[in-house]
Amino acid sequence: MKSLFWRIFVLSWIAMAVVGAGFSLLVATSYPTERMDRRMQRMVAAFGLHGEEVLRVRARAGEAAAEAYLRAVAADLQDNLWIFEGDALRYASDPDGEPVVPEPEVPRLVTQATPEGYREREPDLERFAISLRDEAGRPTAWTLVGVNPRPSPVQRVLEREAQRLVLIVVVAGLVSLLLARFLSRPLLKLRKATARIAQGDLSVRVTPELGRAGGELLALGRDFDAMAERLEAILESQKRLLRDVSHELRSPLARMGVALELARARAGTDAQPLLDRIERDSLRLGALISEILQLTRLDAGDPGSTVEALTLQEVADLVRGVAADVDFEAKSRGRGVACTVEDMLGAATLEGRPELLRRAVENVLRNAARFTAEGTSVDCRVRRDRDALEIRVRDHGPGVPGEALAEIFRPFVRVESARDRETGGAGIGLAIVERAVKLHKGTVTADNAEGGGLEVVLRLPLRLA
Repeated sequence: MKSLFWRIFVLSWIAMAVVGAGFSLLVATSYPTERMDRRMQRMVAAFGLHGEEVLRVRARAGEAAAEAYLRAVAADLQDNLWIFEGDALRYASDPDGEPVVPEPEVPRLVTQATPEGYREREPDLERFAISLRDEAGRPTAWTLVGVNPRPSPVQRVLEREAQRLVLIVVVAGLVSLLLARFLSRPLLKLRKATARIAQGDLSVRVTPELGRAGGELLALGRDFDAMAERLEAILESQKRLLRDVSHELRSPLARMGVALELARARAGTDAQPLLDRIERDSLRLGALISEILQLTRLDAGDPGSTVEALTLQEVADLVRGVAADVDFEAKSRGRGVACTVEDMLGAATLEGRPELLRRAVENVLRNAARFTAEGTSVDCRVRRDRDALEIRVRDHGPGVPGEALAEIFRPFVRVESARDRETGGAGIGLAIVERAVKLHKGTVTADNAEGGGLEVVLRLPLRLA
């Protein structure tokens, strides 16, 4: 029972049912002695009336009718009954209405019988004897003797408290159901809201939905909303800062490029290496600014292009084209990119943005070409996996430490091996990939491949024709 609702429901139901059953058992075991005595007196009086009725039936209808009447009474009362005339047994019956031989104690009870009745109590049964009267109310020589089994407390509960126990269990179940529902519904709403925040939707609020919960749950909802508002404000401020700084940097960067060309024209040959270094750093800074702007647009839900219905062949051609461009650049560093497209049968389309997909695939391939070992090629495979298009990119580099795999898709996150290398990027490329794939309702994962290297898998959902 992993569900909180079912755990609350079942445990509270069991607890209430056990308490109710225990209370009934306590009542049965602690039945007051005086109440049992009064009950026994009423039973003795009732048996006396039955015995006197046997005599009246005998006088009117004969021996057979009297014996039949006694059997019916014994079966109805579920007791052993005997009627004596003096010391002689005249009628006998067991709870099933069948004749029985009286117990050894019965003759002794006959001698102790009185018109008011005589009784003995033992742990498991009660015996009584009463002298019968005739129709005029005069004492006779007839005596009625009965043996009444005493049920155990558990039997008494089952026999006499069964309806009450059923009612307790039913009511406890209904109360437990309402309690579990009352406690689990607000928590379920909080869980869904937390999942939406984890997916990046910081606009979710739960206080309006928890208005009827009241108390601590409503206070928890208000604290949750305050946390969400604070997170939303912080992230929005961060995005605005990155966007504004990036825009502000573009103008001086452009002026720096013009000044660099002027300096290159006026400087001598000795200054050219330094100017080349300034140019390379300026280009890297420009690329970083472009990536930051692209990331902020994706975080804001503005991909900057329209959605198109792309066929499987069009997507395959797009990946091949990007792979060819990255392969051309990587060959200058002794590396390569090999792209394989498997047969993708069936009619299906991919609802996507071509430029955004191109940017995502390009970032993954460039990242793999940057870290793959010299003399190796990046493996890129495109295939259809049922209702999804799968793009697998594997390099033959050092891989990523296991604890960092879940972090590489966050902005500005780089593992130590990348920080220590000149080719290490700013840590934005894979973040753009993750946002781009999410906008296409797909998933991207990364894992260390067998034999070394990192494998990144992009899965994009297809629309079946």
